[in-house]
Formats: sequence, C-alpha cells, structure tokens
Amino acid sequence: MLIPVLVMNILFSCKQEATTSETTSSEGDTTALSSPSTENPNLVANMPWTFLTHQLFRHHVTVTSGKIDPEERKGHWIDFLENGKYDYGVWGDKTQEGTWSYDDQTKLLELKPSGNENPSEWRVMHKDNNLILIGTATYGNNPQQVQWIRHEGRPDKNAKPAEDEDQ
Repeated sequence: MLIPVLVMNILFSCKQEATTSETTSSEGDTTALSSPSTENPNLVANMPWTFLTHQLFRHHVTVTSGKIDPEERKGHWIDFLENGKYDYGVWGDKTQEGTWSYDDQTKLLELKPSGNENPSEWRVMHKDNNLILIGTATYGNNPQQVQWIRHEGRPDKNAKPAEDEDQ
C-alpha cells in the first residue's frame, strides 16, 4: 500500500513541476504556464484523491451527537465526478447536485450544493472502500460523522438484503 501512494506522490510532484514551468514568447517575455490546479483543482491529472471519484459511495451509518442511526439515511448515495461536481440522492433518484473541492494537505472536503442549500466542510479519512466524513464547524451546520461504502451503482431499494450488506 505504501508503494502505490509513494508512486502517486512522485507522479503528482512531477506533474506539478511540469505545469509550472516557464515559457518564452517570440517577444522574449518569460511567462509561467498556468497550473491546472489554479484553473480547476479537481482535474484528473492533479488528483492524488482519485479515491473519491472511483465509483460512487452509498451511506452506511451516521453518528450525530453520539447517537448512531444506520437507518436514518438508508439508500442515500453520493457520486464525486472528476470534473469537480457531485450528485447526491436517495435510492435511484438524484436529489441534489453541486461542486466539491478537496485539499490533500489538510484532508478537507468542501461541498457546495447548487441552489440555496448551505455548503458543508468535512475532514476526510479513507481506506480501501470506506470513506469517513467528519463534519467541521466551519459553516456551523455539520455536527456529524458519516461512513460511506464504495458501491458500483446507486443502491436498489428492492434489492435482496444480502446485497445491501457491507462488502
């Protein structure tokens, strides 16, 4: 597990250096090439966090004020798209969309829903097919922890119980 992370860090470092190199115009002016991370920090080439965009995640359990309720958001899912957008829904229906940004240094994920819903910020922990989002106080609206499990597609409300269990 350490070797793929090391390789990804090396590739990311090389890509960053290449995108911030300088060019000289025909007039002799030296200009820095714009870094894709400043144009769109979620471009695939800049993503050491592809763990977010590989398949969608289905809700497993939410902990709020020390209370665990695995049924509270049963059937909920979130799909982080490579273009910096996300879709969120319940069972087969998309109920929300918005944009996301992730800071690999601070491990913070910000979700900005479209429309008039408030943004939220989350501290991210992940391993294998598990994603843990721990709400921060940044927007004053997020006193919870949520565990998500990677899933191939949107959850099926009519699926047999065996298919709905952890993988």
